[in-house]
Amino acid sequence: MKRYLIPIFFVLYFLSLGPAAHASVTLVQATSTFTTSTSLTAAFGSSTTANNLLIAYAGAYCQANTLTISDTGGNTWVSATSGISIAGTGTSTLWAAIAKGGADTVHVSSTCGGAGFDMDIAEFSATNGWISAAADETQATSGTAFPVMNTGAAATTTNANDLLIGAFYDTVGSNNLTAGGNGKGGSYTKAVGTINTADAESSILEYMEVTSTAAYVATSTGAASGDDWTATLAAFKEKSLAPAVGFAWGNKMSWVNFATANAPMVVSSSKLTGYAWSQNFGWINLAPSGSGVANDGLGNLQGYAWGQNVGWINFSGVTINSSTGVFSGTASGTVAGSLSFGCSVCDVVTTWRPSTSSAVTVSNTTLNGASSIVLTPNATTSVSISTTITDTNGCSAITAGTTTVLLYRSGVSSSTCLGAPNNRNCYVANAFAATSTCSSNSMNATATFGVYYFADATDASSSFASQNWIATVNFRDSSAATNTQDATGQELNTLLAINVTTSTINYGTVNANANTGSLNRTTTVQDAGNASTTLQISGTALVKGANVITTSSQHYATTSFTFGGSEQVVNSSPTTVSGFLLSAPTSTAGASSSIFWGLAVPNQLPTGTYSGTVTFTSIFSQ
Repeated sequence: MKRYLIPIFFVLYFLSLGPAAHASVTLVQATSTFTTSTSLTAAFGSSTTANNLLIAYAGAYCQANTLTISDTGGNTWVSATSGISIAGTGTSTLWAAIAKGGADTVHVSSTCGGAGFDMDIAEFSATNGWISAAADETQATSGTAFPVMNTGAAATTTNANDLLIGAFYDTVGSNNLTAGGNGKGGSYTKAVGTINTADAESSILEYMEVTSTAAYVATSTGAASGDDWTATLAAFKEKSLAPAVGFAWGNKMSWVNFATANAPMVVSSSKLTGYAWSQNFGWINLAPSGSGVANDGLGNLQGYAWGQNVGWINFSGVTINSSTGVFSGTASGTVAGSLSFGCSVCDVVTTWRPSTSSAVTVSNTTLNGASSIVLTPNATTSVSISTTITDTNGCSAITAGTTTVLLYRSGVSSSTCLGAPNNRNCYVANAFAATSTCSSNSMNATATFGVYYFADATDASSSFASQNWIATVNFRDSSAATNTQDATGQELNTLLAINVTTSTINYGTVNANANTGSLNRTTTVQDAGNASTTLQISGTALVKGANVITTSSQHYATTSFTFGGSEQVVNSSPTTVSGFLLSAPTSTAGASSSIFWGLAVPNQLPTGTYSGTVTFTSIFSQ
């Protein structure tokens, strides 16, 4: 019997380790202010945290009014409900933003003056973050009925885990508003409120987290009655715990299920948690004590999972596609063997996606001074990428950060380039040099690449005329905040060039009235550019004082020959070399070909050293 009881014990044990049903929302901080002028300013008491949700709500005792918002944190504010008006009396607006992080002061202005003006601001965190600052659903209305103000039902939310924000603006200044309900049995909590003693208005910002989709409402109760109010409801999408679905294949473990009913793998921006099940080896813990599988926030995994029967499994090299959530790559272990996520029938996928907001901003990225790239024959050319890194986490977070800089032909994706750099169409660097001292959380930097002469051209005469070269800068600070920017693409010009490896053609001693016969001298011609080339040759007579060996006395061919056969003769004007073609090189090994030479010396010519010039001209070949 014991052999049957032991598996039951393990199943029950792991059932207790299943993930929580939803993320947890926390009110981090909130404050309010009021005035009778046209401008309001409110500062968060503490620095905001990158990727938290910021809410701002303002109401003004003026109907013909436009409210506008800005802040010192450089955040992008999205209007959830704009210009909700009370007939003849007031206007209110609710905004949201995903925080970049750091100290932040919010400023709202009104186009009306001399009336009451209230503002409430709040910061919320969620265990797994926020999908965006755009509201899932909204509802807004105005009225005069008291004591209960009601937004009316919004459309059914589309995301199970939402933060509901109720915002109410009342033109009775002595009215202490209290939080209400959501119409589905749930109660709101007051985040902050205002009683404008300077000019009779009051407001409240209330919130609650929900875990199922529904057509919610927001209500608030006031002690006073008989005045005008606006009511706003906005639902904001939390990132849900991101359970994976599907199977990976192990050469020893067979099928491994990452979506078990009771303890599935869960993906967050920092790690994997939960368990996978191998039909050959049993449970695999993705977050064992002292180790675990980490996510760098971009979907690049590293670290170790642990199985009682299979030992450690290394997930370095496994990635999550940032757009689709599909896993790829291979994990491996000494006992486990290889675990493939990329087999033709593997289908592990998650709803997790990288955050769209960051404390880091990469800006002003410029490739080669915004100029076309001109290569150097048979050498490398310095090509620079300049950029500006700004980080609300401070200069120390920049200097302790890491970077990846890519320079690549646009037809080669950045992900392909990162995995397979080469000197023809993709260059990768993992550092840049600061070109300014970090100040006000910002630093200028440059990465320089030595681009080879055979790099793919993208100008009009090239094979990649519809493409160009792009630079991508990806920066990650010491707090794991990331940002990426591409530079405007630039053309890389066709380089038509050859390199003749010898500077002289030495025929040695040739008697008068004789020729070199089958004894040929050779020159090697290399393609020193990035285009295929043919060749033209021209030359001068060989002279010694007043004595001359005519230009046509030199003969050449692309193969060895006996003088006086079908070889070509040197002319004073450029002549195309028959049978000569060098294909565009793809490496420093290059493409090269030999030219064979012979000479005839006329009768009665004095002995001595005769010299002249031979010119090699590269001709573009499609």
